[in-house]
Amino acid sequence: MAYDHTYGQTARRHARKTMAKPRNEELDQACLKWFWQLRGTGVFVRTTELKAAAEKFARHLNIPDFKASEGWVTRFKVRHGLSNKKTHGESLDAATENIDQFRDKLRRLIDCEGLSLNQVYNADETGLYFRSIPTNTLADEKEKCVPGRKLSKTRVSALCGANATGSHRLQPVVVGTAKNPRCLRGLMDRLPVIYYPSLKAWFNTRIFSDWFFNHAVKEIVRSRPLCSSITLQLTLVSVS
Repeated sequence: MAYDHTYGQTARRHARKTMAKPRNEELDQACLKWFWQLRGTGVFVRTTELKAAAEKFARHLNIPDFKASEGWVTRFKVRHGLSNKKTHGESLDAATENIDQFRDKLRRLIDCEGLSLNQVYNADETGLYFRSIPTNTLADEKEKCVPGRKLSKTRVSALCGANATGSHRLQPVVVGTAKNPRCLRGLMDRLPVIYYPSLKAWFNTRIFSDWFFNHAVKEIVRSRPLCSSITLQLTLVSVS
């Protein structure tokens, strides 16, 4: 894959009245060359990688106290006509029609039970495609569509929860397909997460119930050592 990036850059330079020169031309050109070498082979480049590369080049070029700040990244992108592009996928509209109804229901529940925000917890699950490559990359502004690559479907499910004030975060939960993952042998009892096996790496009723009653409730009780009694109410809400 090859990119004729000089045309787009030249056109945009003529369109701008002024072009701020970089403080260090050698560093700027090293970063630009690095960027196009990666994009030329189809590798996705995010702002994070650009910052890391710039600071690495600065060390090699003996540029003291260089920091690849957001301002530096913005100026670099403007100078060379780069912008963030999504490589593939489609926009999904979130289901919002039931949000107001749920918000009112939650407020009534909090008022009725006399709960403080420290006592209100929320947990949500998501799929984690840990072998997937990024879906965003820096690209030339003239690129209408940035080719992507096939995503790995290997995934685990993760659940994170916390109270409304953020003062207590529950131990994360991970659901994978393997009962005893080979890469974690000897480490299962020292993991910073609660791990469950499931055939398709999805949460199910059994897993959620075990986590809630045997882990979440106990964590919440431990976080309130001065309370003589605690009333726990599980409210499952599906917004669809």
